[in-house]
Amino acid sequence: MKASLSKGFRSPNLRELYLYNPQNPDLRPESMLTYEASFGQSFLDGRLYTELTGFFIDGKDMIETRMVDGAPLNLNVGRFINKGIELETRYQVLNNLHFNMNYSYLHTDKALIAAPTHKFVANATYKPGRFTLNMNVQSIHGLYIATDPNIQEDYTTLNAKIAYQFGDYQKGLNLFLKGENLTAARYQIIGEGYYMPKAIFMGGFDITF
Repeated sequence: MKASLSKGFRSPNLRELYLYNPQNPDLRPESMLTYEASFGQSFLDGRLYTELTGFFIDGKDMIETRMVDGAPLNLNVGRFINKGIELETRYQVLNNLHFNMNYSYLHTDKALIAAPTHKFVANATYKPGRFTLNMNVQSIHGLYIATDPNIQEDYTTLNAKIAYQFGDYQKGLNLFLKGENLTAARYQIIGEGYYMPKAIFMGGFDITF
């Protein structure tokens, strides 16, 4: 069992203060007070672990871009209360195969940009010999992309990666091929009309020496 209390702030950056059309030099820093408590338990000789966390966030002066007199303007949107739960599970099926899952539920007293109501992530990693195979699913529901009027987005993405290691992990070469949003889901996360790319493929290498 563990609990925490934290307080922090974020000063407005140069872009929000002085650059481009939404700029506003009168912005105040964002600040928040976070209360968190969690309980975790291991099962099956430590191969299975679960943790449940509850949180409560009391914040003020969140910076958002709003439409004022027909033009975008960065504003401090006042006080907000966020609360919710998060469930995490990790399962080591074999020495070279493990799964992990994370689900979070967020309730906000007002619509906040980039704050989803439900977020689910599942990940599987398999390491046969020098290969590493990874698959990841992320599902988002109730993500606010606009607040005037309120517009929410729902989407699910599938990602995968395959890698091969030459040498050892302390000194060696790792080649990889990765695909993101393999189902070519059409979704927005930063604002209405700004769609994220469909399927993306990339390859590369890492050298450790």
